[in-house]
Amino acid sequence: MKGRVANAARSFCTVTLVGSVEPMAMVRFFAAAGLVAMLLQPAVAAAVSSTPVSLTAAQIFERADAAEGTLAPGAYKVVVQSETGGLRRLRTSYLDGDDYVAREVGGPFVTADGSYHGRDWTQDENGIVTFPSGFQSREDPNARALAHPEDPRNRVSVLGVTGTPALLAVQLDPPDGDHEIRYYDPQTYLLARDVVDAKDGLTHVDVYNDYRRVFGRMRAFRHRYSDGRPENDYVSSILSFDRAPLPLPDMRPPAGRSLFTFGSNAPIALPARMTDGRIVVRVTIAGRGLDFGVDTGSSTMTINPDVARDLGLVAYDKTSSSLGGSYGVARTIVPEMRIGTASLTNVAFSEIAVDDATADTKIVGLLGHDFFASGVFAIDFKHQLLTVYPPGTAPLADPALHQVAIETDDGVPRVPVTIAGVAGHLLLDTGAGNTVVYQHLYDRLPESTLQPGTWSLQLVGGTVKALAYRVSGLTVGGLAFRPADIVVPQGAIGEIPGYDGLLGRDLLHGLTVYLDYAHDAAYFKQEA
Repeated sequence: MKGRVANAARSFCTVTLVGSVEPMAMVRFFAAAGLVAMLLQPAVAAAVSSTPVSLTAAQIFERADAAEGTLAPGAYKVVVQSETGGLRRLRTSYLDGDDYVAREVGGPFVTADGSYHGRDWTQDENGIVTFPSGFQSREDPNARALAHPEDPRNRVSVLGVTGTPALLAVQLDPPDGDHEIRYYDPQTYLLARDVVDAKDGLTHVDVYNDYRRVFGRMRAFRHRYSDGRPENDYVSSILSFDRAPLPLPDMRPPAGRSLFTFGSNAPIALPARMTDGRIVVRVTIAGRGLDFGVDTGSSTMTINPDVARDLGLVAYDKTSSSLGGSYGVARTIVPEMRIGTASLTNVAFSEIAVDDATADTKIVGLLGHDFFASGVFAIDFKHQLLTVYPPGTAPLADPALHQVAIETDDGVPRVPVTIAGVAGHLLLDTGAGNTVVYQHLYDRLPESTLQPGTWSLQLVGGTVKALAYRVSGLTVGGLAFRPADIVVPQGAIGEIPGYDGLLGRDLLHGLTVYLDYAHDAAYFKQEA
């Protein structure tokens, strides 16, 4: 098990920047359900008392690979039962070489994922199909350290044999990564425990046991995960691992669902307005009018739990996430909701405490990834128009459009940019009032001009100081913003792994932006 094991309750955080008040820029962060916030410095790992061994990390990983073995050729059916947050899930997978398809059922939520001829895909609770590019795995410092333990820059070291029962400990402490210790059985070299002191300030522990050899490969039939919060405890067990009966299920990616019902090829104009620069739509649920933010920086559809309870919605899968401190997360199903003339049915939402009030608007939720993935969206910031086009009907052949490839692996659009000739990737965030550039990218810029004023980023768990700069140019898909003002946090708190900052509304206000998630593309048009 040389590759890093993904924890069931850890992955990613989305960031939403709302509003700015000069000379203070106020930033509020919301976490998406099932995603981890990285807002605190890594926990300091305790010293490990151990007995030295003569093996190198590379030798230990090689023995672990050999101990794991290789699955014999053929097709298999695997059934796994898991539970967390009070919700029991049953996952059924079919494997055939490198191809697979899996379907997971937990309460009213059904998801699927698979890989077909080298192309990975996922289908979420709302039926939205995504084809991940895999950039997070490619850029994960800990994954690189595992793949190249011999490189001193990855800071991989053997701590020796420690603990009771005695386990062989290998430490990973790569730059910009997490402190991790992997514990192997010194007799079998099978992974027994993985302990990660992450940037969310928590210690994440995965425990693997009940190893059995199935068709040539050793598999842990039982897996437990904990981050110190009982509601997040996760346990899974392999119920069966057998040869698959024929014929096998279709492993090709399924057709995705749209939350919208298009009666024709005509686009749907949604009733949107700009409030303090934010995009807000009026949503009717159970006869009650509610304001939701339209937010590309949210990887999920969210609703305030108090509002959900008032609407009589049932909460499932109650866990905790981190955002400068713990807060509750749950999931629910909205049977019907209306946005203007559009009617959406059986929409899965995350319950997160979103409560953003202005003088005339109280935002009680966010319309995120699945909203934007349900068609081609045109956001006309200048004229305050929001339009959704049926697939294949948006006017994307306009020569005035600047096209750029995007990646939506995390449920948010990651766009390549250049700033003063330096390449990076920003999160295209319609919920962000200002454009934010993280320190690691800013340090590579050849020049900038410090702007006057005192700035800060207000997080749930505290305030982070920031500085504002004017840079010589920021370019997205051939469209140049000159000059461009950026906000640079003075610390790593709140940084999202795999991203160099946020592209906010301050640079989008004079544009129409088309988002075509199905084809991994965004288009920018400068309005006259």
